[in-house]
Amino acid sequence: MKFLVVFFFAFWSFLAFCQVDFSIIEQKKLEGDFEAAPSKVEFYLQQKNTTLHQKIQLFQTNGDLAMLSGDFDFAFENWKKAAQLRLKIYPNKKDYHHALTYASFSNYYYEKYDKILANKYADSCSRLLNGLTLNQQLELEIFKIWNILGQSYKQSVSASDYQKFSKIYTKTIDFYKKSVDFIVKNKLNKHYLAKSLHLLGNAYFDWTYAEFEAGNKEKVDFTQKKAIAYYDQAISLWQQLYGNQHYELGRTYFIKALLFSSLPIATPQLRQEALLNFRLSMKAYGYENFNKESMNFEKVPNKVDLLMMLKYYTTCLLEFQSINPHNIDYLNEAIAVNNAANTVWNRIHTNFKGKSINKNLAIYSLIPQSEEITIVMRQQLSEHEKMKRFFEANQKLKYYDLYKKKNGASSSSISAIQAKLKNNQVLLDFHFNQIDNVFYVLFIHKHKVRLEKMESQLDSIIKHLKTAIVEQDFTSYTQNARKLYKAIFSKPLTETELIICPVAQFNNLPFEVLLSSDKGINTNDYRKLDYLLHQKSIRYVLTPGSLSNQPIKVNGDIDVFCPQFNNQQFANLPFSTAFGEKMQQEVAGTHVFFNENATQQAFFNSKHAVAHISSHAVIGEEPGLNYMLLSDGKLMQSELNQLVNIPRLMVLNTCNSGNGKHFLQDGVDGFVREFHLAGVSSTISNLWEVDDKTSNELFFRFYNRMKEDSNSIMALQAAKITQVKNAPVSELAAPYYWAGHRLIGDAIVFKKMLPLDGKQAIVFWLLPLPLVILVLVWIRRKKKFKN
Repeated sequence: MKFLVVFFFAFWSFLAFCQVDFSIIEQKKLEGDFEAAPSKVEFYLQQKNTTLHQKIQLFQTNGDLAMLSGDFDFAFENWKKAAQLRLKIYPNKKDYHHALTYASFSNYYYEKYDKILANKYADSCSRLLNGLTLNQQLELEIFKIWNILGQSYKQSVSASDYQKFSKIYTKTIDFYKKSVDFIVKNKLNKHYLAKSLHLLGNAYFDWTYAEFEAGNKEKVDFTQKKAIAYYDQAISLWQQLYGNQHYELGRTYFIKALLFSSLPIATPQLRQEALLNFRLSMKAYGYENFNKESMNFEKVPNKVDLLMMLKYYTTCLLEFQSINPHNIDYLNEAIAVNNAANTVWNRIHTNFKGKSINKNLAIYSLIPQSEEITIVMRQQLSEHEKMKRFFEANQKLKYYDLYKKKNGASSSSISAIQAKLKNNQVLLDFHFNQIDNVFYVLFIHKHKVRLEKMESQLDSIIKHLKTAIVEQDFTSYTQNARKLYKAIFSKPLTETELIICPVAQFNNLPFEVLLSSDKGINTNDYRKLDYLLHQKSIRYVLTPGSLSNQPIKVNGDIDVFCPQFNNQQFANLPFSTAFGEKMQQEVAGTHVFFNENATQQAFFNSKHAVAHISSHAVIGEEPGLNYMLLSDGKLMQSELNQLVNIPRLMVLNTCNSGNGKHFLQDGVDGFVREFHLAGVSSTISNLWEVDDKTSNELFFRFYNRMKEDSNSIMALQAAKITQVKNAPVSELAAPYYWAGHRLIGDAIVFKKMLPLDGKQAIVFWLLPLPLVILVLVWIRRKKKFKN
């Protein structure tokens, strides 16, 4: 009997021990204990007797925790796992439980600033919320879903379209108010009430801007006061719940500060109000007196939010210092805050699981090195120190994830770049300073360095130049090409090779089109112009640290994909097909996939060092929608991370394939970035909708040059020069027909098996020597045995 009592006691104790206590996880989450909460979740997920329902909630909670900590990709992974299990229990996709899936996915794409997908999932979620009972609403915690829907829908509209903005924001505010009323009526946790009030403040903050832009100045005061009132209510609740230190309190103080500092009508009094709230925000985050040692970073669950606050705090101080240039206190405070921002940025890069942290931060312009460069330019520093710090900060702004993947966490230096350069090379590292609205370019030569400042009007010149190229406007083209050349190359360069690391609008510009003199300008003939193409060899790098000056030798096998399209939206490309046929006939080592054989599977199975796609590409507003067409459908940009067989040279003869979404503080999010992140050494892509005939002729010349022992940089330059030189009429020598193809990355060289010379020849002849020796030894032993 005693044995049975002990057995049942042990059994029920075991069940109680393994019972998932979601209330503890929730409490730890609200307190901001992001060590204990995820640990509890992981513990329960490992238990064998955790039910399917519990696993769904645990994965959902794990995603919520990751989202609160700013790790969006990890959040999405967990929400997808919850969604898969949810489908097992509720196979009917119209079941209201799937509203949580759609809301979560909408939340993810909202944070990724993908308006289209955020809206799509919000719509799917909304359709499942009609006619729910109170118990079903409580089960879903519907107030959280309403808040997510409000966020997603408001992101889809710009304040510049006042009518649409008013309609969407009225709907958004209704969602937030429903959330507030539901929480109050059902006496739910005040944490979520404060959160909903904070979101209401955000909505009226945005509305303040919309009213200002629409010229409704009498309404600006009303919406601003509404925003402040909701923020103050939220602050009061945060303080009741947590005192004066909590991450949510820090966030509300920060957004309130932003309201005061960023309004177009900001007065000196409002600016001081902004600084006060920024300082209160730092205190709420536990950051006292700008002392890095005083802060326990692990107690800040969302380091991205903290980084956002520190960045805008720095920006605010720098703007105030611009108005009061002799006030050194603003600059000193900006230095202290920016140092803190850099510390947080480093911690994020060290700890987060996401693969593209800098890109995620760049969505909201949260990379602090841009402010660091502004500070460096305003400080009294030696030229050497100024250039050193400029370079170190600038390389962390552009494609830093790519650099980190290739080089680890260490930073490159100017001297390290100079060690790679040859005497005939110069690297131009560009930067656009948004606060001071100017361009900078750092010229790194083999034995010297100089930093030049260029006025912001370059932005307009570049836009006009690109338009003139595409529209083939000779007069506008020549005027702007000369202006830009003079602005960038105010001092002549003796080096013959330029390595360009672009930024902002420079990402859209082929430097080869700049005109080094007035020669031929009055002839109205594109063939007679003095293009920089004729003077310099030009290539591009995404970031200085990714520069490799050693040519990469590969076998001369080329996989060419020439798909066919059987729909009205996309025309067939006859010259691409002819290019494939000619390559197959005349260029040794070419393997062509025509028509229905040019599939995604064939591309992913390609094992040769060079891959070439001649097709259509669609570059949308959001990177997630970018694709190239192959015969069996869309090759999405997001699918390229599945590449196993990585080509060394990827040629994209597809319209606009060199473009994408611009992140001013990081780079361009498009196919080129994705291929380089996958491990491709060099890409050639198109900056506009190129001509089918001339582009394929150019690439045929390019590959022939490669086969003649030219590297990819020189071969592309030669192919372009030939296009200009052999043009039968002026029009076909226009940059539109040759300048759109841009090479980024390393020089690629085809290996030659014969003839061999020097050391290669010695190695070749020595290879069979061991075999010869073995044969001679065997013959000698055989003779000896016979004797």
